[in-house]
Amino acid sequence: MPDIQELDVLRSRYDKLAAQRNAAEALLDNAKKELAKLEAEAKETYGTSDLAELEAQLAKMEHENLEKRRAYQQQLDTIEEKLKEVEEKFPKE
Repeated sequence: MPDIQELDVLRSRYDKLAAQRNAAEALLDNAKKELAKLEAEAKETYGTSDLAELEAQLAKMEHENLEKRRAYQQQLDTIEEKLKEVEEKFPKE
């Protein structure tokens, strides 16, 4: 059996644990406030704060972005081809 600690040592340990608990509660409170703020921002910006819905919206946005990039690339390819045709038809002297 371990030695029994003096009352002042036990009080010191208790005070330390109480301070740690208070710090943890403060962190939890701040985290809850930040979460509520971020959920409100998500609802305002994206219409929801539901993670699954946000992930679905992100996937849709990524797909749309890919399609727009593909179309843009195709337009640039067409412009380059036409420019090459013009340069071949009217060579520089």
